[in-house]
Amino acid sequence: MLMLLKEAEPEGMKVLDLSKEMRVSSPFVTQQLNRMEENGLIVRIKDDADRRIVNICLTDKGRAAAEEVTEHFVKMIAGLCERLGEEDSRELARLINLAFDYFDEKFAEREKEDET
Repeated sequence: MLMLLKEAEPEGMKVLDLSKEMRVSSPFVTQQLNRMEENGLIVRIKDDADRRIVNICLTDKGRAAAEEVTEHFVKMIAGLCERLGEEDSRELARLINLAFDYFDEKFAEREKEDET
């Protein structure tokens, strides 16, 4: 979630948009955001034009935590690629892309069903 919010800077993201990106329910996202707010990682900012809209933005502490997560992730992926070698790394990337394509299709089907 930190990485998504980092990408959404400076305007932040709405809870509904976060839940869609993460493919989880809004109540789940809200629970996580409450914890993050308690830990000083995010702030909720009301839209000036429409007070019903609340954007979630990272604090300085949240940005630092997002950077840490990103750096750790990059190191882990680099280490995995080094261990696997070029050919197996490319095959893993291909399979992961196929898996995500499948998940995207199933998620789209579910959203379509929910609309009817």
